[in-house]
Formats: sequence, C-alpha cells, structure tokens
Amino acid sequence: MNEITQSGPRAAFRLLRTIASAIIGGMVLFALITFYLNEGKYTFKTDLSDILVLSAILLTLIAIPSGFYLSGKFLTKIDQGANLKDRILKYQTVMLVRLATCEGSGLFAVVCLLLSANLVYAFLIAIALLVMAFHFPTVKKLQSDLNFTDTDVNELC
Repeated sequence: MNEITQSGPRAAFRLLRTIASAIIGGMVLFALITFYLNEGKYTFKTDLSDILVLSAILLTLIAIPSGFYLSGKFLTKIDQGANLKDRILKYQTVMLVRLATCEGSGLFAVVCLLLSANLVYAFLIAIALLVMAFHFPTVKKLQSDLNFTDTDVNELC
C-alpha cells in the first residue's frame, strides 16, 4: 500500500497543498528562466494575425473556464457521506483538473514568450498564475467546496 492510503486526512491535505505548490512553483521557475534567457529584448505586440498570439489567447480563454467546468462536475460527484480522508483524496482530482488547465495555458504562454520575447504572453502567464494562486487549496476553500463541519476542519488543523 502506498503512504497516502495509510495516512490520515491531515497528511492527505498536506499532499494536496504540496502538489499545488509544485505545479505553481514549476511554472514560476520556468517563466523566470525564460525572462532570464530573453535578456531584456522584449516587445509588446498584440498582433492577432500572429498564430501564436491568437492561439495563446484562445487557449487561455477556453481552457481555464473549461477546467473549472469539468472540476465542478467532479466536485458534485464527491460523496458527502464519505470519511474526511476519502473526500480530500477525491478533491485532489478536482484540484488537479483546475490546476492542470491553468498550467497548460500558462506553460504554452511561457514557451511562446521564450520563442518570441513578446510581453503579451507575460500577461497570459500572469492570468494563469493568479487563477492558480486564487484557487490554492486552503482549509477555508475545502470547507466551502466540500461542506466541512467544524469537526472536519479541526481534524485538518
């Protein structure tokens, strides 16, 4: 058996936060390396005839809301009668879908920034990072998403 199935709800919650931190941290690190590699030779062109600009904008506008729609569907399927650890483990899927769609559009923008040094992609990276940071798993967020009782909250803290 793996460590997660043998641990309690607090460990499952810590794992969820670690996964989210790693996803966000990886994207931030990749973006910082990209800014360093471009050596300050930046432009800012919102030329929609550029296929990369258009595809990055569309990906951001479509992927992020779609991820939240899908994760909402998964959220409704979590059995509220299940024990706390099981609900948190199922909530991991919800968070991974949310974060992965943000990360996908953000990393695409990072690669486009690396290729073109166009700062319009930095704006799209910032949007993805802000959405991920806003939806970082906290006790309060789990309490609202999973309808935790005070006893459930005390088990996590």
